[in-house]
Amino acid sequence: RGDADDLQMCAVYVALVIAFAFTVLCASRLGVLGTTRACRLLHKSCVAKLMRAPLSWWDGTPKGRITSRFSTDLGVVDSQLGFMLDNAVQLASVILAFFAVVIAVLPYMAFLILLCTVAFSFCFHVVDCTNREIKRMAHQALGPWLSNVSECVQMHHTARLLGAESFFVSRNDTYTDDYNRLNFSSGILMHFLKFVATFIAAVLAAGTTGWLMFFQGGAPERRPVAMTYAVTIPYFAGMFCSIFSLVKLLLTALERLEEYRHLPQEPEWYKEGDP
Repeated sequence: RGDADDLQMCAVYVALVIAFAFTVLCASRLGVLGTTRACRLLHKSCVAKLMRAPLSWWDGTPKGRITSRFSTDLGVVDSQLGFMLDNAVQLASVILAFFAVVIAVLPYMAFLILLCTVAFSFCFHVVDCTNREIKRMAHQALGPWLSNVSECVQMHHTARLLGAESFFVSRNDTYTDDYNRLNFSSGILMHFLKFVATFIAAVLAAGTTGWLMFFQGGAPERRPVAMTYAVTIPYFAGMFCSIFSLVKLLLTALERLEEYRHLPQEPEWYKEGDP
């Protein structure tokens, strides 16, 4: 009888694993299809608005900023946003499942989980607002650097005749330092947020483990399951924090591209009533 129960539980576990793998593959496929379609529409809309922008807008906008939008921002949105968003959703689902298991075994841990979630949400909001502003400033600092590179390429013969190479090199160093300083600050904030998330999750894991060891809460056969899941929460929480922070930064790049869908437009070249 014991062997039959073990085989039945093993079969149920294998079936659940196969169903989970199939669901993940289907969700990833749908995410790829949706991201690809959204990127095509974004490309088409941005290029159409850009080609009909008035000359006054072109004269007043540095070409380095335009190059940055259609190289860095468009590249990360195309290649990373959908992938990172899919990973963030999967990790969030895993962490919620771990929370559900811990609460099912130890209902009192729901208060500690709620407290840790509120503390992390507050810290994430503060750091994310600061990080997004710093990242926006870093992308703005990238525009002058690209403009300087473009001017060097176009005017390299003139700069060599006038002996102005040192001027362009010095300006390039200044713009590079500005960009690297802001980019480094953004990276420091992301690592700090990951540290905070890991620390909060470690407090939750320690609280769950301590309750199981000293207060003997929950059913005896379920305690090892709850302890195993609680111990692995800090690892997944750190990964989720890093990926979700990156998703927020990628959404900032998407916001910058969205601005190009609302550019001022020249009057229509042709109308339906024209002869």
